[in-house]
Amino acid sequence: MERLEKKKALVEWLMALENDVILNKIRELKDKESSDFQDNFENGLTLEEFRIEIKKRIGTYR
Repeated sequence: MERLEKKKALVEWLMALENDVILNKIRELKDKESSDFQDNFENGLTLEEFRIEIKKRIGTYR
């Protein structure tokens, strides 16, 4: 199933969903994913740390 078809199926399912417990769980998941991204972004590598890490990884490909 292609991504667009998966999204359409999920949207249709969500629009028909009447169970508040499930809707709340989905909302918690959405909020958690956004929060995780923001936390990871804020705690990410500095430019210099990134360069060092990339050099190490490239060295392992040889």
